[in-house]
Amino acid sequence: MADVILGISPVFLLLVMSEYLWRTKRLRGERARKLVHVAAGTFIAFWPWFMSFRTIQILSMGMIAVILLSRVLNIFQGIHGVRRRTVGDILFPVTVALIASIAASEWIFAVAMLHLGLADGMAAVVGDRWGKNNRYKIFGEIKSVAGSLTFLSFSVLIMVGFVVFGPAVFREFYWQLLILLPLIATCVENLSIRGTDNIFVPLFVAMILNQVAELVMMLY
Repeated sequence: MADVILGISPVFLLLVMSEYLWRTKRLRGERARKLVHVAAGTFIAFWPWFMSFRTIQILSMGMIAVILLSRVLNIFQGIHGVRRRTVGDILFPVTVALIASIAASEWIFAVAMLHLGLADGMAAVVGDRWGKNNRYKIFGEIKSVAGSLTFLSFSVLIMVGFVVFGPAVFREFYWQLLILLPLIATCVENLSIRGTDNIFVPLFVAMILNQVAELVMMLY
């Protein structure tokens, strides 16, 4: 029970803080959503070090129920109050559950979640702030060069951390992990619309790392 309280309390406090900032008009729209997105995603990335994947799946189901209820009753306006059509808020906990179901290790879960929370979240923040003069459209959705470069940069940083501090066996494929994976993940993020990057990007990262882990086991 202590691990559940430790895992869910900070996320709940983030929702409450975001809602307070939204209602007091100190933070609105995309920035309010991304405050929760970045902070919660980064924190959840480390859940496997103090709770089981099964517990993470159960907590994710609870998060889905809370968000659906919030949408119906308009409780947490800070995470729903954006003009563009998106299902990203619902896909976020769905993705947490899926990654917990397929990740071969806690490190793979963490890297996938950091791409969801940190890389994707910071790309949206930077794109909203500095991407107004370098926008382009993909499938009718507005993207920005600033946002895409931010995603790529954070993806590279995440993978550097993984290669340096993660399982040593992955270092055999360091250049693929440091160059190819971030480039392809950035393309996936660009091609995803209406918040679907919340599921496609981390799933892609988790599946690729799972495949690398299997290849390492075959070779050694």
